[in-house]
Amino acid sequence: MVVGAGSAIANRFYSLTLVGRVRNLERLLCLQVPTMEKESMSTMTIRRERRYSDMARSYTVLLDGESAGDVGHGETLTVAVMPGEHTVKLAIDWCGSPEVTVRVGAGETLPLDCGNNSSAIGLLLYITIWRGRYLWLRAARPSTH
Repeated sequence: MVVGAGSAIANRFYSLTLVGRVRNLERLLCLQVPTMEKESMSTMTIRRERRYSDMARSYTVLLDGESAGDVGHGETLTVAVMPGEHTVKLAIDWCGSPEVTVRVGAGETLPLDCGNNSSAIGLLLYITIWRGRYLWLRAARPSTH
């Protein structure tokens, strides 16, 4: 709030600037979610295997180039997505997975599995030369339960 000569104009400018900042913050925080019918909502689940390597660290899931969350050891991350084609990639430190393009239908849940390719012998190669293939991401295999 500004007081003094021209304060009405300054206060109006301040108010408009503040409203603009709040709207930008809402967009950043995804508070303005597009309205979707429940039937057309889709989800993607990324399930991480339980292995000793990377046990204490999480993988960042990048959906269409943006962080969609982290998936920890033996955990599953579920993300709401718009139906259609998406790119998914995993990242951990300077390493990651190849980018995978997936298609999700309306009302569909697309299950994906992930893990790492490291082995005692190949670890040095996977964190240097093959760092873009340190992690793997693929369509989930059907459950046999």
